[in-house]
Amino acid sequence: MPKTAQKDASVATVKKQGAVMKHIKKYWQWYAMMFIPIVYYIVFRYIPMFGNIIAFRRYRAGSSIFGDEWSGLKYFNQFMKDQNFWRAFKNTLLLNFKYLIISFPLTLIFALLLNEVKNVHFKKIVQTISYLPHFISMVIVAGMVREILSTSGPINNLITKLGGEAITFISLPEWFTTIFVTTGVWQGLGWGTILYLAAMSGIMAVVLGLVLLGVRANFPASIRGLRFWGLAPLLCASSTVLFVLNGVLPNWLLVLAGNGLLMTGFGFFLFGSQRFFGQPVTWRRWGAVAFGALVLMGVFLWWQPDYRVRVLVFTSTLALICVAHVRLLLRHGHGFSSRLAAGGLTAQALVLVARGLSSLWLDSADSDRFAPSLAQTAYLGTFSFSVLLVSVGVLLMASERVRSEFEHLATHDSLTGALARRAWLELAAAEMQRWQRYQQPFAIGMLDVDHFKQINDTHGHPIGDAVLRDLASQVRAALRSADRLGRYGGEEFVVLMPGTDLAAAQVVAERVAATVRSAVPQAQAPQCTVSIGVAAVQAGDATFELLLARADAALYQAKSSGRDRVVVAPANVVLF
Repeated sequence: MPKTAQKDASVATVKKQGAVMKHIKKYWQWYAMMFIPIVYYIVFRYIPMFGNIIAFRRYRAGSSIFGDEWSGLKYFNQFMKDQNFWRAFKNTLLLNFKYLIISFPLTLIFALLLNEVKNVHFKKIVQTISYLPHFISMVIVAGMVREILSTSGPINNLITKLGGEAITFISLPEWFTTIFVTTGVWQGLGWGTILYLAAMSGIMAVVLGLVLLGVRANFPASIRGLRFWGLAPLLCASSTVLFVLNGVLPNWLLVLAGNGLLMTGFGFFLFGSQRFFGQPVTWRRWGAVAFGALVLMGVFLWWQPDYRVRVLVFTSTLALICVAHVRLLLRHGHGFSSRLAAGGLTAQALVLVARGLSSLWLDSADSDRFAPSLAQTAYLGTFSFSVLLVSVGVLLMASERVRSEFEHLATHDSLTGALARRAWLELAAAEMQRWQRYQQPFAIGMLDVDHFKQINDTHGHPIGDAVLRDLASQVRAALRSADRLGRYGGEEFVVLMPGTDLAAAQVVAERVAATVRSAVPQAQAPQCTVSIGVAAVQAGDATFELLLARADAALYQAKSSGRDRVVVAPANVVLF
C-alpha cells in the first residue's frame, strides 16, 4: 500500500475513533445505564461460580470449604449413572419451567396492578396480606396443603356435597405438579411483588440520578445542588450492591461501608436541597454525625457485638438526616414537588424510628440482618420507595425552578427587572375589566427620565444602562406592595396602581419623583430626575387606551413645563 494511502487510512481511523468517543460523551447517560445489568451479571452470575469448584474436589468435614484433593468428574459420573438421575432431572426441569411461566407473569402483573392503587391504606393492607405467606415455614405449608387436600378436607367436602366423589389429591401423580405450582405461587406471590416493586423503585431512582447529572449542564447556573441530588440515589444503589455481596466481602466492610454509603446518599439529598435554596451546606456537621454513628456501630460489631444496638444507631442517625431535610423543605420549599419530597422523607423517618425501636424486642444480639422478618421487609420496601419519591421530588423542584426563571425572563425586562411592556399591559387590561365589572378604581402613571439622551451622549450607553437599573430600583422602593412597575420602552416606565383614586395616585407619584431626585448617584453616573403623568380611570373610559392617552398627555405637559414634576390629568376629560 502506498504511503499516501496508509496515511489517509490512519487519519480516517483516528477520525472514526474521535467520532465514537464524541458520541459516547454526548450520550454517556445511556451508556452508564448499561453498567447496571453488567454489574448485576457479574455479581449474581459470575462471582458465585467460583463456589462450584467444590463439585470437582473431595470434601471432608472440618477441612477447607473448597475440598482437599482434586477429583475431577468422578462424582458427576457416579451421580449420572444412577438409575433415578434422569427421571429426577426431567421432573426438576418440568416443575421449574411450569412454575416460572405461571409465577413470573402473575407476580409482575400483580406488582404493576398494586403500583397503580392510589389508596395508600388499601395498598398497604393488600401488600401485608399477600406477602405474609412468605414467612410461613415450608413444614407448616406442607401440613396445611395435606389437611386442605385430604379426603376429609374442605375441598373434598365441597366436592361430595355437590354430588361428586372424593379425590385423593396427595396420592395421585397427575395432581402433584398442580399442587406444587399453586402452593409456590401462593407462598411467593406477595414476596415477589415486594421485590419487583422495590427493584422498579430502585432502578427508577438510579435512572433519575443519572438524569439529574445529565441535565445539570443544560440547566441555568443559578440552579444549584443538582450534582448532590444526582449522586445521592447512586450512592444508595451502590450500598445495595455491597449488601448483595454478603458472604463474599467481610462482614465488617458490609456493615460500615454499606451503611456509610446509605447515610452519605441521604446526606447528599440534604446538601443538594441546601445548595438549591441558597443555604450553607452543613457537610462538616453531618459528616461528623455519620462518622460518630459508624464508630459506635464498629464498637458494637467488634468489642460488644449487638445487632440491636447497631440497628438503633443507624436508624436514629438516618432519621435525623431525614427530619433535618423535611424541616428545610417545609421552611423554604413551595408547591407540590417539595411536599412530595418531604412526604417521602417523613415516611422514611417514621419507618426508621419504628425499625430501630422494634429491633429492641423483635431481634436478638446475634440476629442476622438478612434473616426474613416483617419489620425488615417493611423497612427495605419503604426505603426503596422513599429514595424514588425524593428523587422525583427534587427533579420536579429543579424543573419548577427552570420554568419559573423562564417565565420571569419572558415577563420581565432583562436590564431593569421591571415588567416587560406586554406583561404590564396584560395586568392593566385585567384591571380595566375589573373596573368595568365591579367599578373598582385604579390609576396609572407614566414617567420619563429627563434628558436621558444627553446622559447617553455624554457618558456612554453603559452608564445610561446603569442609570436605568438604579432608577427602576429607586421607583420600586417608593411604590406600594400592590403597585406594578413596567418598562414601556427606552427610558419610559409605567406604573399600575390598583384600588387607587386620582388623589392617592398623585401622592404616590410625588413620592417617586422625590425619591429619584434625592437619590445618591452611583460612581460616574449623573444625577437624574423624572417627569410623571398620572391618570385615573373614569366613567368615560371605554377602553384602556383612553386612560393611557390621558396619562401620556399629562407626561408631555410635565416635560414641556420644565421637567422634574408630576402632572395629573384632569378628571372628566375625554381625548379623542
